[in-house]
Amino acid sequence: MNCYWCSTQRRTELLQYAMENGFNKIALGHHLDDIIETFFMNLCAKGELNTMPILLKYRKYPVSLIRPLAYLEERQIIECAEAQNILKAACTCPYGINSGRRDIRQRITSFTGNSGAVKRRILGALASGDRDLLVE
Repeated sequence: MNCYWCSTQRRTELLQYAMENGFNKIALGHHLDDIIETFFMNLCAKGELNTMPILLKYRKYPVSLIRPLAYLEERQIIECAEAQNILKAACTCPYGINSGRRDIRQRITSFTGNSGAVKRRILGALASGDRDLLVE
């Protein structure tokens, strides 16, 4: 059991539900910080230049994944949720406590100074060049 396995299982269930009910889009709640953290986790742990795409068009399924919160920082979403009195749902998975994501999040905060402008420049860099990492 790990985060990848669990994520794959959830995604499979979402895809199945979408296809059974005639939906062609699945919106996920990943935000700017998630995308940047995933990029650096893949870079450091796997040696791969890869992240979660903002738009993923499946070849095998008539469904696309979209991440409409991709340009918002986590702190912006938290501020909005607090202003709207939306309750926070916390992950209770024991694997999440020791996640490599926490370590990489601290490293990113350290070298960006938690600047939204720097994070957006990183996001822009992921979409530049020969390979757009944000759209598959």
